[in-house]
Amino acid sequence: MNKISCALIGASLALSSPLLQAGSTYQYEIVMPGHYYQPLYPNLNLNELNKISVQAVKKDFNPEIELEQMTLDFQHATDLVVKNFSRDGNVYRAIVDDAWVYKQVLVEVHAMEPISNHSNMEIRLFVVEQNSNLDQPSHSFGMETFQAHGNLMDITPNPLADETSLTVGGKNLQLKLYRNPTDVITPMYGNYGFKIEADWMGHGNRVFAIPAPFGPMDADQFDAVSLQIESFPISPTEMDYQIAVHYVDKFGYPNSTPLMPLQDYLMQVFPGATYP
Repeated sequence: MNKISCALIGASLALSSPLLQAGSTYQYEIVMPGHYYQPLYPNLNLNELNKISVQAVKKDFNPEIELEQMTLDFQHATDLVVKNFSRDGNVYRAIVDDAWVYKQVLVEVHAMEPISNHSNMEIRLFVVEQNSNLDQPSHSFGMETFQAHGNLMDITPNPLADETSLTVGGKNLQLKLYRNPTDVITPMYGNYGFKIEADWMGHGNRVFAIPAPFGPMDADQFDAVSLQIESFPISPTEMDYQIAVHYVDKFGYPNSTPLMPLQDYLMQVFPGATYP
């Protein structure tokens, strides 16, 4: 009987969960990227690059996230917006017409790893002096004028997956689980996993992460679905709680993190609180 119940619960979770969507869009930034500028025109100043914004997409039936759009935000020049990339392995190329004072600029992006949080990108800009009749970026040539590089930071909006309320230490505690695994910075240290926002009456609002059994490179393969809370009485008026996260992979198969004491996570982000 127990085995049947567990199987039904697992099947229900897989069917009712919002499965990973093909065609999902991801947003990244490289803040304060390293860069080098070789001036080719005296009145064009590309010396200060504020940030690089990257939009990537996972297309239907393609397991990898691919570069779709990039914006280079310059302090003293018009931003360079790049679209319509062609791909050759981990190298993306696109030609931008009428960029600054130039007729054409070739943008070459080296994605050193699959595009994901923390992965590195290198960007090179060339002033096009010659290209083929086919107008293909890979057949365009010119002098290099700019280089930039840095690690991607995931800024994709993270939708709410589940929420619940408990009573801890006589105070209401609201927990919100967010769908996308991500980096979470706590007062003590950073962590990667399933993001949970904790709003504890009288103590404030904090976030912590329940560790995910996979790394940031695989984060786009999984979605958090729901919280699992188990309660155990420790006194006539107080309960002890354990917490886990149910999640699904890109095929909809369910899994969960191990049950762990909720108090351990609360102590990370509410170090001055009193616990039962």
